[in-house]
Amino acid sequence: MQERLIRHIRESLGFTQQEFAASLGISQATVSRWEAGRVSPDIEMRRRIHDLARKDRGMVDAPLFALIRRSPSYMALLDMDMRVMALSDTAAALHRLSAREACGVNYRPFFSEDLEEAYNQSLAAGFFTGNTLNVDLCCRMLTLQGETVYMRGTWHIVHRPSNGHPLLIWQGEQISEAEYLSTSAEQGVVRVVGLHEWLEDGMPNGSQIEAVA
Repeated sequence: MQERLIRHIRESLGFTQQEFAASLGISQATVSRWEAGRVSPDIEMRRRIHDLARKDRGMVDAPLFALIRRSPSYMALLDMDMRVMALSDTAAALHRLSAREACGVNYRPFFSEDLEEAYNQSLAAGFFTGNTLNVDLCCRMLTLQGETVYMRGTWHIVHRPSNGHPLLIWQGEQISEAEYLSTSAEQGVVRVVGLHEWLEDGMPNGSQIEAVA
């Protein structure tokens, strides 16, 4: 159990075993033995690990990043400049990169026409400033290897716990070209769902929402 905790702390901080070892002033082999459960850190080393984790505000963000990385579906976390912050294993496999290799890559240069349309409509609707609920997509997209794939999914905005900055969560699934052509012809490539529209959809017969004192 302890070995899982050590690995969780290291990965939450974004460290490789070598980087984690350097931060603690020990060898990578020692970290490897900890994570394999062959040996355990002594009391002093546990204190140093605790202090390292507490000082790094990235630990505050750990639950959000873990949600993305451990998702069994396609999930990506991007900042407002469209730089990759985290990928699920499914997303990383689609892009044919490890999740670590993808982190920090600017995805904007890989935007297809569909994604440019979605991005521009989202900006115009105030998606990135909290004026809309989500963006539904059915798009042709390019992987980080430049390969064409087809995706259906949703964009949501969340705020990073450590600093409040907005981040984009992209959740979706890969679909066939035929399904993409059919869906985009019937429903369009992008649909921006506004908060007002969502509230109206949820109220039968045009009912008004009453304030509760």
